[in-house]
Amino acid sequence: MFHLEKRFADEMIAHALRDDPLECCGLLAGDNGTVQKVYPAVNAAKSPFRYAIDSKELFRLFNEIEWGENASKVMGNYHSHTHSEAYPSPTDVMEAHLGPEAIYLLISLRAPGQPDIRAFRIEPATGEVTEEPLKIID
Repeated sequence: MFHLEKRFADEMIAHALRDDPLECCGLLAGDNGTVQKVYPAVNAAKSPFRYAIDSKELFRLFNEIEWGENASKVMGNYHSHTHSEAYPSPTDVMEAHLGPEAIYLLISLRAPGQPDIRAFRIEPATGEVTEEPLKIID
């Protein structure tokens, strides 16, 4: 079971709504299986169907997360799907390069006023997608 504080879920949903109709994206940082901070990024793809974080921004974010004042680890990423369910697309699976322990949070905006967040692990070597039960806590 993956636990996520409500404040982080709210932050990611707000980001998704701000960027709609484009997909939003960002990184999750923390330690010991606990998200401690969300790092919103700019969707360099500027697309409603895919996301990309510019390599310079990705480098800056990784440095801030791993070497910054409150150093932690990159735990995974998040992004939105503007018109489809919160499930990794074939492109999402193909571009999952953070390793088998990474968590991928997807936010669906398909149902207006009812964003849906789900968590997944993606095995980069095989493309196997496993849903991780998600509990949002106060």
